[in-house]
Amino acid sequence: MKKIILSIMVIGVSLSFANAQETNNGSNEMNNQEQKEKQKKELIQNNPEAYQAKGGVVSEPEFNTKAEKDTYDQQMRTNNDPVRERVIMPNDPTFPKYVNTGNKSVDAANYSAAKDEWINNNQSKYDQMVKPADTPLSKEARLKLDENLNK
Repeated sequence: MKKIILSIMVIGVSLSFANAQETNNGSNEMNNQEQKEKQKKELIQNNPEAYQAKGGVVSEPEFNTKAEKDTYDQQMRTNNDPVRERVIMPNDPTFPKYVNTGNKSVDAANYSAAKDEWINNNQSKYDQMVKPADTPLSKEARLKLDENLNK
């Protein structure tokens, strides 16, 4: 009987010790997180222009009217939205492909030159690509397109 009680006490002490270590690890993680937050706050306070350039807001302004807030929100969306371009995904297999060699400026120049040459040589195909899909073609335009595609 003494062995059983002794075994239970050893197990209880072991579990208490494990729980204490887990609590210490949790508080260390909390301290690390608090330290990171403190460093971030100091960095923002010391470099507010850089933080704002990345889209951060140092302090929210106070508004007197809803119109002021709406204007502010619109400016923030305008300033922080990336420029969106219309991307044309050609189905034509002869359209040039972008080749990534790792040098972005050279790759972009090569692609642009190849694309310009393709457009000059295939103007009707290009016109069809950039034409909005919801605009129906006339019968004459469809026949002309079929002739050009079969060349």
